[in-house]
Amino acid sequence: LSSGTRRITGVTGPQALALFQLCFNTVKKLGEDFKVKPEGVLDAVHKLQLQHQETLTTIKQLKKQNIKTQIPTWAGQISTIGTISFLYLELEDLGGDDLKTIAQELEKTKPGFYFLTSKDGSSGRVSYLGYAAKGVEQKIDLKHIAQWLKETCDWRGGGSQSLIQGGGTVMPIELKEKILAMIKGS
Repeated sequence: LSSGTRRITGVTGPQALALFQLCFNTVKKLGEDFKVKPEGVLDAVHKLQLQHQETLTTIKQLKKQNIKTQIPTWAGQISTIGTISFLYLELEDLGGDDLKTIAQELEKTKPGFYFLTSKDGSSGRVSYLGYAAKGVEQKIDLKHIAQWLKETCDWRGGGSQSLIQGGGTVMPIELKEKILAMIKGS
């Protein structure tokens, strides 16, 4: 492709017949699965896409509700390391946005440093988020922690002085203890 130029690919002969047959069989199979005539397949697929979006929205709302109900329990687990309130959580099947929401909700309860991990049940990948509330970010070097995670755990990520996030494939052994040691050293 270049400016003002388009490329068209044409299929002729036996290949055209094979392509037509493939498309026809696909539409026929979808019609059977959706229990509609071939001309109704597009509408059925569109309807399924809308249902899928609604389901994803519902799941997201339920996750947020679940997070809000867990906040008091997690807030009760916050400990104090020197002058810093600290919480380490290992969670499952939550995305980066969910981890950030948890940290922000915890900050409302008790400002501090929160290190959250979430393991994806299907892929096994681990996501992390380190969050330092206002007033705490001067006491902890989050960029140093992100660099340490990259060097020792092969976790990729980055961020700012108040928030780091990223992930990797393997959950390190005794991560909580190592993070605690870094906090005590700062």
